[in-house]
Amino acid sequence: MRRALEFLEWRSKWWILRQTSREVACPELAEGLRAYAQEQSDIQKGLLDSWCNIFSAPLAMVDDAMEEEEEGDGV
Repeated sequence: MRRALEFLEWRSKWWILRQTSREVACPELAEGLRAYAQEQSDIQKGLLDSWCNIFSAPLAMVDDAMEEEEEGDGV
């Protein structure tokens, strides 16, 4: 899962870099391309936040279970 989250973060940054990567003669087209790239970056960030929330609860449960097991072994 860590790799998927890292990919989403990388992809968001990649879209930001794409905002200015093309030389376009038409200012309206350039503005549209920048807006599209920003929107795609925001989508990637939204997925990242969503996935972090979805998977944080089960991971916290595993951490709690492991701590309880370690405390039980020490007795």
